[in-house]
Amino acid sequence: MEALGAAASVVAIIQIAERIAIACISYIDSVQGYPKDLRAIYVEINSLKIIFQSLRFFDPADDEDAAALRALEAPNGPVEGCKQAMQELSDLIPSATPTDKTRGHKRRKIRTTLDTLAWPMKTEKAGKLLSELMVHKSTINMALTGQLLQDIRIIKSDVRKTTHVLSDTQKREICNWFENTNPSSSHNAALNLYVGGTGDWVFRSQPWKDWIGFRTRSLWLHGIPGAGKTILAAHTTQAVMEYCRQTNNPRVTCVYYYCYHGHNQDETTSLIRWLLGQLFRKADHVPQGASDLFKSNREPDLQALKDLLQESLQRFERVFLMVDALDESQPHEDLLTFLQQLITGNEYRKIQLFTTSRQYTTIEKIMLKFSEPLSLSNPWVQEDIKCYVSVQIAETRAFHRWPVALRNKVKDRLSARANGMFRWAVCQLDILRRLKTTEEIEEALECLPETLDETYERIFAMIHPADRQLVRHAMTWICFHGSLSVPGDEVELTCSMLLETYWMCVEASGTVGSVILDTEMLKEICGCLLVYNTTKCGKEFPSFAHYTVREFLESDRLTSASSCFRILSPARYEDLLTIIFRQTVATRHDTRMIYPMDNLGDYCFFLAWNSFEKFEDLVPPTLAFDVLSLSSPFWDGTNPKLRRSSGNITMSGFDPKLTNAEVPAFWWCLQLLEFNCPHLLKACLQQSGMKEILGTRTSFMMPTQHIPGRQIAIDIRTKFHGSFMELVAICSAYAHLLSPENDAFCILLDRATG
Repeated sequence: MEALGAAASVVAIIQIAERIAIACISYIDSVQGYPKDLRAIYVEINSLKIIFQSLRFFDPADDEDAAALRALEAPNGPVEGCKQAMQELSDLIPSATPTDKTRGHKRRKIRTTLDTLAWPMKTEKAGKLLSELMVHKSTINMALTGQLLQDIRIIKSDVRKTTHVLSDTQKREICNWFENTNPSSSHNAALNLYVGGTGDWVFRSQPWKDWIGFRTRSLWLHGIPGAGKTILAAHTTQAVMEYCRQTNNPRVTCVYYYCYHGHNQDETTSLIRWLLGQLFRKADHVPQGASDLFKSNREPDLQALKDLLQESLQRFERVFLMVDALDESQPHEDLLTFLQQLITGNEYRKIQLFTTSRQYTTIEKIMLKFSEPLSLSNPWVQEDIKCYVSVQIAETRAFHRWPVALRNKVKDRLSARANGMFRWAVCQLDILRRLKTTEEIEEALECLPETLDETYERIFAMIHPADRQLVRHAMTWICFHGSLSVPGDEVELTCSMLLETYWMCVEASGTVGSVILDTEMLKEICGCLLVYNTTKCGKEFPSFAHYTVREFLESDRLTSASSCFRILSPARYEDLLTIIFRQTVATRHDTRMIYPMDNLGDYCFFLAWNSFEKFEDLVPPTLAFDVLSLSSPFWDGTNPKLRRSSGNITMSGFDPKLTNAEVPAFWWCLQLLEFNCPHLLKACLQQSGMKEILGTRTSFMMPTQHIPGRQIAIDIRTKFHGSFMELVAICSAYAHLLSPENDAFCILLDRATG
């Protein structure tokens, strides 16, 4: 009934408006020197008529439209006010001049003359009514515009959700954000170590035939340490990728992932993120949910990633997922649980899973629930090792000068004693090629080590005393660098940087060295302990040749002869942290972006900054404050380096030069709070005093987008003047810090209220 009443009022007002308009135009056309007020009334009435005609399109069945109509139709509301004012205005305006020719010209002339003489007495009231109408029109027009904008927003939102068109650049940015751990370097490195003709026995095995024929969905390849699982994973991955290409079906694809001990992480989330990024690229489609996660710049939780995976799989008929080295995920329990869900959950039925790992009891117990096992303990592996040894002897220059009989003896002996361990054979070849005489070679063949541990003992014992410091540094620094890396971090360790850090540590220890080192010397000295991934631009990145090298150096199995090579535990990184902090402070950084990172000072800067998050309890407070000190020349060109999308370095958008450098602890506390560094924050409070920090009032220009309620697209800055706690409270960039989970904030709060 309300809707019918509203519609009737609108129709009535439109009819009155039409009568007034007709009267005005008739009078204007008939009278020479007509009152000019009538022209204004005519224009305003026509404008009002159009607005009320638009109101007829409001849908009474729509909740928002109905609410707007009720407000306009309320007693003493704008519609009622319009109707009353227009009725009064209609009574004031002369009626339309008759056109009936039967009426006398004299009578029409008298009527017009009388109306003209009477209008001055009506003009004041007409003006007031016209003003009232303009006010009511403005109110109605505002409501109409608001509803129209709301409709436009809804339409635009629906279009956006329906089409969700992203540019190629936007797609790449989103994919890159998801792919925070890129395993392609591991895949390429494994392929480089593959020897043609080996590993093909897998394709002849029944478990593989069942898996590639979709009779089983999960195949688990397992073996002892050093059995060549990663190289075999790369070989089988290439075969599956070729299979996908031959199907000529873009909806059939292959994605690989390599867990790696150097990541120092639970690989579950990184695996899913990499898988999603690859599926987005292969489908050339980024789901709306993925775009929303990217825009939020928040770390997605596991369930959100799983939901995206289910959605992405709808664009494929079959996805082959190849995952190597499950045992190198730290820990690996969550990863195993997720893989089990992939196979047992119907929502992931399009996935064919291939995995490799050591045969740990904890892994075997889970994998056998949903996977077909394939063991590396078989005669075919022995033949592959023999083939590998033959190829290496034929291709390595050091063996060319050996007698043929001796080369054959090495090939037979190593193949027979390897016990399925490719890694063992690799190490023996590296040991043997360094020997100079036939007698030394024969003796080594007679007393070959039984295990990998014994092999590593022999390798380290053979390192020349003059080279031990370099080898020890290389092993330790690779671990140290890995401990300070974060997923998606561009800070990579090159061979040249490894050598620079060596000389940096040598100088810090007070040792004077004159030996000139280069990458080739590093490779020769470290031998089979390290491998090197080479990029297209020619840079080489060193890493442990095998997980067993790191395991051995971190274990208590080292004898007195090799104990000097033992890798420091993270708890003993304090000396290394001191060195990189000193190097950071001593370097005057330029304003260019660091990447590609060729400068030792820049490299140390990022390691130092990452250490606030990773090892803040080991960072020397004095050096930490030196790095954070705004008065240091170190800051002259540093700020531009901090503006990067990946990694954990941030300034929250503030220019440190604009803060109060007279009280450096103000800035120290701000950064330590953001990094959640309770140990360093305590040291800062003890050194500077709570009253000085909380009592300091500072002024600087703050990005407007950091002020709640003032989020805008463009970068506008407003002046902030206040205390430390006022800044933390008002700035949205620090809202996430005000939590009981932030130990540093709790310490600050306790001191402030204590």
